[in-house]
Amino acid sequence: MDKDLYSYISHELRNPLAGTKLLTEMLLNGSTGELNETQRKMIEDIEKSNEKMIEIIASLSERVTR
Repeated sequence: MDKDLYSYISHELRNPLAGTKLLTEMLLNGSTGELNETQRKMIEDIEKSNEKMIEIIASLSERVTR
């Protein structure tokens, strides 16, 4: 894959993931009020999925830049 194209795609994917990460951290830290157990579990699942996507993008980045 062309490095410029990858950089563009990576940037476009990372931006919403960064926003999701920030918002899930705020929710889990209680910034918006207390969560019940179901809400906490669901947001933790979102956080884990988000982190996995960030890891996948980082891994692809390493492969492309070698």
